[in-house]
Amino acid sequence: AVRWGYPTIVQLLLEKGADISSRNSSGKTAEGIASARGQDAVAMLLRAETTRREKSEAAAERHQKRLVARLEKLASSNAREREVGRLRRENKEQRGVMREMGEKLAAKE
Repeated sequence: AVRWGYPTIVQLLLEKGADISSRNSSGKTAEGIASARGQDAVAMLLRAETTRREKSEAAAERHQKRLVARLEKLASSNAREREVGRLRRENKEQRGVMREMGEKLAAKE
């Protein structure tokens, strides 16, 4: 479809997720083949799709980074909450021990 200049078929293949970054045995991409053969409409279509996919990948990367940052913040917050809970339990236990010691001392007097 690229070689013979069938933009409708190329568009259909792109919509179905055709790999536009693959190369032939000479190392040429589909866009390179279309350009070399003078299939300007197909070359422009492939160039536009390459740009669209690159932008989409960049947006997906940014989104993933934001999600990772949120998850790290949440994990950090959860870790802090667990630590605070642990310290409160320890403090409560220590107060109980201190109360018992005070009661024992008072009973001895």
